[in-house]
Amino acid sequence: MFAGYFDSCSMNDTKSELVVLDAIECSEMMCATRCKLSNPCMGYNFNNAMHRCELLSFGSNIVTDIPHHIEDGWRFYSKCYNGKTACLGCYF
Repeated sequence: MFAGYFDSCSMNDTKSELVVLDAIECSEMMCATRCKLSNPCMGYNFNNAMHRCELLSFGSNIVTDIPHHIEDGWRFYSKCYNGKTACLGCYF
């Protein structure tokens, strides 16, 4: 079960290439809140300079790796489970 925490296990300027559920302009706090309230959302990409949020999902495919690429200004955050010990982006 989602523990209410998000973690950015990657470096700055990293954007995940998962399925985008929604893309909105908002604060990072609002982005995290929207993802927290959405069951299919497993994490989000956020660009602080543009206040751009992308809510992410695994989609219907089986995922064994979280694809990502380097993109200036973006950072990927994933939902954490079991306290802070199982954050999806950290272990794939």
